[in-house]
Amino acid sequence: AAPALAGGAACPASDVLHSPSREEAILRGRQLLHKRLKLLRLESVVMEDDGNCQFRALSQELFGSQARHSDVRKVATAHMKRHPGEFRPYFEADEDWERYLQGMAINGTWGDEFTLRAVVDAMRVKIHVVSSEVENWYLEYEPRGPPPIRELFLAYVSPIHFNTLRPVR
Repeated sequence: AAPALAGGAACPASDVLHSPSREEAILRGRQLLHKRLKLLRLESVVMEDDGNCQFRALSQELFGSQARHSDVRKVATAHMKRHPGEFRPYFEADEDWERYLQGMAINGTWGDEFTLRAVVDAMRVKIHVVSSEVENWYLEYEPRGPPPIRELFLAYVSPIHFNTLRPVR
């Protein structure tokens, strides 16, 4: 019998056998990202894998060390609290927004596009992200208002990990 999907719908066994597992998809993404970085003459600087990787990567780029990741997290969450009009509309209810902010303040909570946007605006930096996504693999985040005072370069292994980038030595 074909495996059942949520809601009881069946999917053909051939689809299950030929669809990559999450781990296989991540591995393929890592390989694709490596090829892209090689073409761009960039290499990844690996961040610790503890749930804080986005903030660690931003800390590394901003301060030359991963150690200040909690400071970067505080900057992001404080900015979102001060500017709810930019972020709150993406949440269905006030309780969801409050729960998001509380969760994002906790060490080990994964950063997301909202935290990237918050750091961009709060610290007036431009962030370049090269990702393992098949499409839309190069993203730029620019601050609203005055031009950026710095540019940061990140690699993103979708959907699990951020690293920083540097020119190949």
